Amino acid sequence: GKMGVSCVVDGQLQQPSSESLLFGGEEFTQFLREAVQRRNGRQYTEKNLADLKHDCMEVCSSAQAYLSECESREEREHDLPDGTTIKVGKEFVQAGEMCFQPHRFGYKCMSLVDVIQTSISHTSIADLNMKRLLTESVLITGCGSVVKGLEQRVQTELRKLFPPSYNPSILRRPEYMPVTVPMHSAWVGGFIEAKLAFSQNQHITKYDYDEYGPSIVHRKTFL
Repeated sequence: GKMGVSCVVDGQLQQPSSESLLFGGEEFTQFLREAVQRRNGRQYTEKNLADLKHDCMEVCSSAQAYLSECESREEREHDLPDGTTIKVGKEFVQAGEMCFQPHRFGYKCMSLVDVIQTSISHTSIADLNMKRLLTESVLITGCGSVVKGLEQRVQTELRKLFPPSYNPSILRRPEYMPVTVPMHSAWVGGFIEAKLAFSQNQHITKYDYDEYGPSIVHRKTFL
């Protein structure tokens, strides 16, 4: 799927704020597939590529650090869980930089931090204090949450975009939760919302779905 950004206020999705990029996990995998196969001269399984992406993909601290890393990073060997050894190089910081400089990789779209800023500005909430609170409560979920350096880079870049009176911050995983929780936050959040939604008459029954079809999702759960 593609990377997406949405604002949630008091448990409710602010639909006008939903924005998405032109790329996501599949595009990262495809980029790494081509680069790794070109470097190693052989093809790899989807499982190999998924393990590589999760183990090696990283984001540099800044655009300047990215350029320096691309010039200096040397080829090294990486051992996958199944024992396969693969030669890797700068392609893993290149994949991470796609989020911040998509134009370098052929995508004519905004960067991840620009999309976050646009999403917040497009909320239907007029209260500036609430918009400030949104910038201080950015949550990164899914597989991207485990990419080394991503959260810090997003926070750094957001602080450049917003006025000094704002203090963009990334919400961290509570220490008592397993390390893998951010990867499955959508499911955890869905579970919590499902328990709360019943009192708000927002749950969808089989009768609702049979009567209205897939559109019932938008009618009952979005503002």
